[in-house]
Amino acid sequence: MLKNFHKKISFFVNDRPLPKATNRDQELTEKLLKSVERLPSEDTSTCAPSEKEWNENVNRLKQLILSDNPRKFLRWDILTKTMVVGNDDFVLSELNHLKRNSNWNKRWSKAIKEVAVGYPKPFYKHPDSSATLIHHAYHISQFEKRTGVQIETTDFVFEFGAGYGSMCRLFYNLGFKGTYIMFDMPIFCELQKYFLRCIGIPVYTTTNPRLERIAVSISGLEKLRELLSNNASARNAIFIATWSISEVPLKLREEIFSLVSDFSFFLMGYQNQFGKIDNIKYFDSITKDSTKSIQWHNFPIKHLPGNHYLIGARR
Repeated sequence: MLKNFHKKISFFVNDRPLPKATNRDQELTEKLLKSVERLPSEDTSTCAPSEKEWNENVNRLKQLILSDNPRKFLRWDILTKTMVVGNDDFVLSELNHLKRNSNWNKRWSKAIKEVAVGYPKPFYKHPDSSATLIHHAYHISQFEKRTGVQIETTDFVFEFGAGYGSMCRLFYNLGFKGTYIMFDMPIFCELQKYFLRCIGIPVYTTTNPRLERIAVSISGLEKLRELLSNNASARNAIFIATWSISEVPLKLREEIFSLVSDFSFFLMGYQNQFGKIDNIKYFDSITKDSTKSIQWHNFPIKHLPGNHYLIGARR
């Protein structure tokens, strides 16, 4: 009870008013509205049960974008339900883990400094950041610990289910200078473009080898195949899917894994069970099939019971 009271008081003290919109903010918001208005609503009557929930989420998000203020999208119910982490106790343990790192002051504390775009709630124990950004930083710290590779030394990332672009932002905060491809449903691609462009990261629908810090946001499988076949360097490519690949039908999983089979590094998170799919059994089979070429680290997340990390590096 006392801890919850402290959280509420801390939030009240540290929460800031939504900043006044600049001309650039207004311009990007108008682009978002026009793009989303053109998107068709998703079918929720004849789709498979595994797809119905996400189609309902998409329709709810579209409604909010068109009827509410997109500048505060990180406080909308559909985002807090699906991808925005709240002021949960497990985040505090992840923050403390980052603080114990010798590079906390020079690296992590700067990388997790939050921005005003989307109006994120400040984390009660570290108001300069948000729970979501701290959670994503913890993912990366686990990846670096298991592989011995710092993400800024890589040059190509493919994130399946990139949400609103928070992980992409964090990579660039940490010094990544390569190409970052985000694959998601069309409405989330529009949100990614909005969020990242607002903080100064250019976002395209194709790659441009002449530029650094290129974020690419796409939703079509055919386009994804083309981009990965033309651009991915197996030597330095990372595949990221934190609680995304484990929530899609098996057929789509197989399609995606076939596209990243030559990647060098893998960062995945998954829940033990999704619908009728035993994810523990499924991801065990993934590792067994490739254990000769990839060193896998498949382990439970102690502070998140019922969830696992799957991290890999090519031998």
